[in-house]
Amino acid sequence: PIEDKAKHISRDLEEKNRELKHSMVFLNEYKRAVDLSTIVSKSNTKGVITYVNQEFCDVSGYSREELIGQHHNIVRHPEMPKSAFKELWHTISNKKVWRGIVRNRRKDGGDYYVNSTIIPIIDENGDVKEYISIRRNVTELIKQKKQLIKQTTDELTKLPNRQKLFEDLEESKDSEVKVAIIQIDRFKEINDFYGIDTADLLLIKITATLKSLIDSNSALLYKVGGDEFSIFNQQDISSDEFISSIEQIIKYFDHNVINIEDNSFNISITAGVSVGDKSRIFFNTEMALRKAVEKSKNIISFDSSSDVENEYQQNIRMTTKIKNAIATGGIVIFGQKIVSNSPLSNRNKYEVLVRMVDGDRYLSPYFFLDIAKKTRLYTTITKIVIERSFEYFKDRDEEFSINLSIEDILNIEIVELLKRKLIEYKIGHRVILELVESEGIENFDAVHSFIEEVKRLGCQIAIDDFGTGYSNFEYLMRLNVDFLKIDGSLIKNIDKDRDSQLVVQLIVNFAKEKGIKTVGEFVHNEAVLEKVQEMGIDYSQGFHLAEPQMLKLN
Repeated sequence: PIEDKAKHISRDLEEKNRELKHSMVFLNEYKRAVDLSTIVSKSNTKGVITYVNQEFCDVSGYSREELIGQHHNIVRHPEMPKSAFKELWHTISNKKVWRGIVRNRRKDGGDYYVNSTIIPIIDENGDVKEYISIRRNVTELIKQKKQLIKQTTDELTKLPNRQKLFEDLEESKDSEVKVAIIQIDRFKEINDFYGIDTADLLLIKITATLKSLIDSNSALLYKVGGDEFSIFNQQDISSDEFISSIEQIIKYFDHNVINIEDNSFNISITAGVSVGDKSRIFFNTEMALRKAVEKSKNIISFDSSSDVENEYQQNIRMTTKIKNAIATGGIVIFGQKIVSNSPLSNRNKYEVLVRMVDGDRYLSPYFFLDIAKKTRLYTTITKIVIERSFEYFKDRDEEFSINLSIEDILNIEIVELLKRKLIEYKIGHRVILELVESEGIENFDAVHSFIEEVKRLGCQIAIDDFGTGYSNFEYLMRLNVDFLKIDGSLIKNIDKDRDSQLVVQLIVNFAKEKGIKTVGEFVHNEAVLEKVQEMGIDYSQGFHLAEPQMLKLN
């Protein structure tokens, strides 16, 4: 019996040993899987590192020997707030698991982000023996998130931008949404007179003021344009209450002064408001704002029974026409001669102008370009103009100019297409790119970079409509331009308007000093032409010399 019992005990021990070995093999495999897939470390109760796996060494840049025995703050990033670590230690010291995103610093000074889980290891007496930390490297995810945020954030004010508003509207579950667009009145004049630095400070101050005037729990604030903000209300309030809240904001600006350094600004604002279906809410609000500006009212609400609705219906019809024109080749190019005022030069230049076929008519951009921008068809039209311009002039001798807006310059697709055409056709020396000055140069660095890039491909640069918008000579000096096209509003009465003569002469003198050629636009009669020539303007353009003609491709 004793032998049988001993044999039985021996068999049990062997079985338990096999089970233990089996468990140890699985445990080691689990440990290996964790080690290969995650960043693991152990530390004592004082935070001194007692173990690190290879993943920890690889991501931190330290060797195992450099880490063991060091405190965990060896990888602490200086920009991580102390409060975060205080909360972490409070949690794990109380035998609870802590989870969170931590930004760490590499040995070489770089940084990385980890999604951390820190687990207290409890001994048989219920005391914390050590801590084990299991982390996942989420650096790429964090960087992608930051990039997405950057793309939907206004750089100056740090507010969400127009794109983010569209995304938020799309995600809204409300059947009826409320949106306002607020425009700062005469902001361009402030920009021109005080300069961009002061204007930027003013925008930042206005942003802070608007934030203080809206309930952040029920409304979101966006920066949707150079001088425009938008408010998206998410609270269940009536249309009248929403409109009343916008009226209160208008009154606040009417009765308060904003101080920037030594300057005081009496800011007034105009607002468009709309309540309704989210699919057309922004366009309705924009139309209400435009109507308010036209009628010199400080606020107009979109009303389906008003002429705002009629305008909306007209825009729908025009959008259909634009789409059809794009599909059927109805976006065409015209050219208008730019004539040299020097008898020594007989080489003509042409400005390329876009037109849209509408039955037996050719519509100017005035009738369709703004709507194309709102319906995201503008980029397609610009591409067509670029492609057809290069195709038409590829085997000719004339120089030709293409108009580009700030929106075009900031559009990667447009810039890449332009560069491809310049390289493909090798006619950069005959291409002049006209930047629309009246829109304002809000992103100077991007514009400057664009100019330098296309100039390396042989292009020349002209500033269009000069004298009406962003007429800041300081910024002009910093842009490497070749032509100034003096706006037609200054040229059309120059033969008899003394004030126009003074302004134009200042522009001409400045241009000559900087080696920049000038072009007088809107030369519509012989008297204006003679005055333009007398004042030393290099080129003339207008119906008196040549009307725009369709440029037909072979």
